[in-house]
Amino acid sequence: MELRDGINKMEVFSDNDYNDIPAGEPLESIILVFSGQSIDETVRFADGLIFEDQWDFLLTERPALGSRHQFTVRLSFDSGRILERQSRSIVWN
Repeated sequence: MELRDGINKMEVFSDNDYNDIPAGEPLESIILVFSGQSIDETVRFADGLIFEDQWDFLLTERPALGSRHQFTVRLSFDSGRILERQSRSIVWN
């Protein structure tokens, strides 16, 4: 779908502590989106782009072995609308 309502903020959170980042705090310092863009770069270039239902996120740090994480992605739009989706639980072995 085309994003006519511009994205002004993108946040990604984990429900558990992710190394030094407490649960519920944004993971922006360790996440890349698409082809190696930071979250801030993605938000700046998102206006007018067409997105599919699935986005690729790359975590630049591996969490502790055996840790479980459910990630939440929250998009905030210029209109004030918020779209939020959660991943399934992921366990690192």
